[in-house]
Amino acid sequence: MATPTPQAPLTPEERLYQEQQERFVRVKRNIAIGGVIGFPLLIALPPRKLDFYTFSLVVGTYLSADHLLEHYTSHGVLYHALVRGRDQPGLGSALPTEKAQQIARANEELRAGRESLLEGSENKKSMWQKVYYGDEDPKHWKEKRMEEERQNEEEGKSISEVIFEQIWEVWNWDKKEDDAGETNSGSKKE
Repeated sequence: MATPTPQAPLTPEERLYQEQQERFVRVKRNIAIGGVIGFPLLIALPPRKLDFYTFSLVVGTYLSADHLLEHYTSHGVLYHALVRGRDQPGLGSALPTEKAQQIARANEELRAGRESLLEGSENKKSMWQKVYYGDEDPKHWKEKRMEEERQNEEEGKSISEVIFEQIWEVWNWDKKEDDAGETNSGSKKE
């Protein structure tokens, strides 16, 4: 069992210096906390404009956050950003223990398994793709669009006619002009 080495008693000057250092560290930490909270609030206040004042507040927020992170973890924001980048496959690992690395590998294998399942399924379009493409196949969409443009060009339609047709389709939910004309004229006759 290791016994702690006894420290020599501090002289009054050394003790005063140590207390001043601790007080200085505490004041810097409190100022950094105030900066992380106060600077974004000042940025949000009107007038909201992008000028040197706003830029200096953003820099102050960054420096305050960097100081707090360095105070608590002994590493700054850039170090943490670089370590996170190192966690990517092939760049080494920043995980502290072998057990943590094993768990990370198992999670990566699960994620890869889920992705392979999604690739095999037909429902692999993202929400944005579903809205943008609708029921169309994204791979053949461009070819189909070029064919429609070629047909319109062969028929001699102007751009304004094509635009009005598309607006008509959207407005009437893809009903034909003849169907809409019959329903309108039928309702007028009655």
